[in-house]
Amino acid sequence: MKSVKLKAFLGVLVILSLSSAVIYFWGSREVASSLVKVEEASIVNIFRLLNQNVKETQDQILSENISSVEDYKDRLVRNADMVGSIFEQIGKALPDKGDAQRQALDWIDQARSISQVDWRIAQRSGLYISHTESQYIGSSALDIVDLFGRPVVNKITSSQSENHSEFVVFDALKTKQNKMLGYLYYYPSWEWVFVQIVDLNDLEVSAEHRQAQILDKLQSSFDQIRLPGNGGALVFDRQLKDLIQPKVNFYDIYGRYLEETKQRTVELINQDRDDIEELDFVNFEIKLTDNEALTVYASYSELFNLYTGVLIPTSEILKPVTELQLKFGLFLIVVFMVGVSAAFFFVGKITKPVFLLAETMRQVSKTSNYSLRSKKFSNDEIGELVDNFNNMLIQIEARDHALESHKGNLERLVSEKTADLVLSINSLDLAKKKAEEANQAKAVFLANMTHELRTPLIGVLGMNELLLDTPLTASQRELAVTVQKSGEVLLELINDVLDFSKIESNYLSLQQLPANISVITEDAAKLVAESAAKKGLSFTCRISPEADCLVIVDPLRFRQIVLNLAGNAIKFTSQGKVSVSLDMSPIGNYAGLFTLEVQDTGIGIANGYIERIFDDFTQIDSAVDRKAGGAGLGLSIVRQILEIMDGRIEVESRLGEGSLFRVFVSFLLADNQKGTSSSEEKLVCSLSKLPAAASERTSVARGRILIADDYAATRLLVREHLVPIGFEIDEATSGQEAFDLAMVNNYCLVLMDCNMPEMDGIEATRQLRENGNLVPILALTAHIDAQILQDCLDAGMNDCLSKPFRGAALKEVVNKWAAENTKFLKI
Repeated sequence: MKSVKLKAFLGVLVILSLSSAVIYFWGSREVASSLVKVEEASIVNIFRLLNQNVKETQDQILSENISSVEDYKDRLVRNADMVGSIFEQIGKALPDKGDAQRQALDWIDQARSISQVDWRIAQRSGLYISHTESQYIGSSALDIVDLFGRPVVNKITSSQSENHSEFVVFDALKTKQNKMLGYLYYYPSWEWVFVQIVDLNDLEVSAEHRQAQILDKLQSSFDQIRLPGNGGALVFDRQLKDLIQPKVNFYDIYGRYLEETKQRTVELINQDRDDIEELDFVNFEIKLTDNEALTVYASYSELFNLYTGVLIPTSEILKPVTELQLKFGLFLIVVFMVGVSAAFFFVGKITKPVFLLAETMRQVSKTSNYSLRSKKFSNDEIGELVDNFNNMLIQIEARDHALESHKGNLERLVSEKTADLVLSINSLDLAKKKAEEANQAKAVFLANMTHELRTPLIGVLGMNELLLDTPLTASQRELAVTVQKSGEVLLELINDVLDFSKIESNYLSLQQLPANISVITEDAAKLVAESAAKKGLSFTCRISPEADCLVIVDPLRFRQIVLNLAGNAIKFTSQGKVSVSLDMSPIGNYAGLFTLEVQDTGIGIANGYIERIFDDFTQIDSAVDRKAGGAGLGLSIVRQILEIMDGRIEVESRLGEGSLFRVFVSFLLADNQKGTSSSEEKLVCSLSKLPAAASERTSVARGRILIADDYAATRLLVREHLVPIGFEIDEATSGQEAFDLAMVNNYCLVLMDCNMPEMDGIEATRQLRENGNLVPILALTAHIDAQILQDCLDAGMNDCLSKPFRGAALKEVVNKWAAENTKFLKI
């Protein structure tokens, strides 16, 4: 028994020893590291003090300069307006143009001599005819150029110029020293350019004066800084000239090392300038003797081109760390000894009840006397062990009595069994509920996954579509066409699975919106007409005049019904025709029964399989369906959507002769208003071949577009489609980046993905609209849920384009909104 106590004590001793060693090692290292970091943080505060003052001064100088320049510009514009008014009065007073111009030049000379303003007059050709200095009359004003090097005189007098005026900053014409602000205004009636010049040298002088002031203030601040071991701080420029000197007592001791310190600082910062950010610093040592050194922390301020150095004796930095490690070690030794003593005491206290319990167990085993009991010393886990052992003895003692009274307790046992059965039934109900919840979660997961699958498809279908537009061999084109067809089948499958999962999860809800049902049918027919033409089929869509009316309907879901039925008809028809028709029978004055018929001359359906085609994942002929593509969900989804709309669908078909699908659904008329079509039946489309595609490549710049999408393939696809037709493309990978770019650049259109990191496209759009940015924004989204699309429009987006999209659809919507871009450009 003593061995158990010894083992417990040794185990506690080992744990204490290891814990103390680990605590000392990690504690010493972390504390030492923390002390160094604290020291570096105080040094960073010195750099921050300098940078903060520099930045505040720079911001104030910039603000004052901007304010002064705006005042100059307002004054120049007022002067130009006044001179224009005087010229107009002179022109009206003197009918002869030559006399009026001479009178105007005389007035300019008088006004210039009285008010000491730099006013000049240049002809459209660029030659001065009036100048502050007479020797420059007849010289050229074409050396006043804008940021692109273009003469401003030619620019504002050209036929393309709308404002006929421009501000420009340029160097002084002869001295090339001072910056000048000029304002040029063109008077078309006389073909004169009115030129005003303002010298901006005062602004630069003011900036230099403020820089000197901030250095004077910082000198007093640096004198009050207290650093370990009489350390010091200084600031110097690129010529190693001291701008802020260290304290006198530091300079007396270490002054002879300052030149070496400044040279090393400049060399190291110049080597690593690209990697050094604001408040970063370089660190190095200056050897004083074999046992002494100065640790130098140096930083660079790019705004004023200044270097900051903090010098501290290295021994003073390490001294607190060494002292703390010694104190920490002594403290751990004391704690270890106290822990060993406490362990010895508590191990004995814990093992004593265990020994007594073991002794009682030996006595019971030896004598079979189950009336014996072990003594309980505490209410902890050991006390619970003693209680359980005593309870076991009680149960064994009562065993014989329980066996004899078994017959009398039979009814009680039956009752207990019945209770257990009820409990089992409740457990089964709970398991069933959990299974239903799991099935619901599965459906939600499937719905989310189909959304995610649409995004990478844009890289497959979009890039393959671009590939088809490049020169390919016949074999390569056949392979690319196969990839395109397979991708489109996959997209159709994903859409079907998404709708199916929504229906299975009870997430599919219908919108109730006023819409012209004939327009919905027309749009759907036009989408599938191209597929029919590619197969050489005759395709027609006829809508009766009665069906041309506004109704309360979910446009997206009714369009889906037309697309699924018409697409199915084209898919299973290899020759002949496909027709779509829509009719309406009034139901009173406020509703109508609409009949949609889709007929084809395809493979048809055998009588025994007609009812089965509306089952989930049903394919009647696996060979044909595998050739045509699909998962057997289209007709199932149509039926389930119609059930939600309280509609129904019928089928008439004969094998090998074609099929007729007839849909019956009733809608309320919106405001009881019908369309304005004539009484004749409308023929929407009849196509037998595809129109030839015209080349859209152009070299004319049509505008600048921002594409915001975190998926690289989408950005590349947009660029490949739009750059060849004349658009410049900027890219952003997050909503925040898109917001920042849109607020500083003029775009004719923004293509905005809805799901992006940092900030999604919907929130970025909302913030752009709140900041007054009216640029057209087109949502790019893999979601086709009506609520998501409505959220896009509510946030301020102008249109939506679902992923994956075809190049033609992208160009159509971009051309539509880019054509109206001028009204949204910021002036």
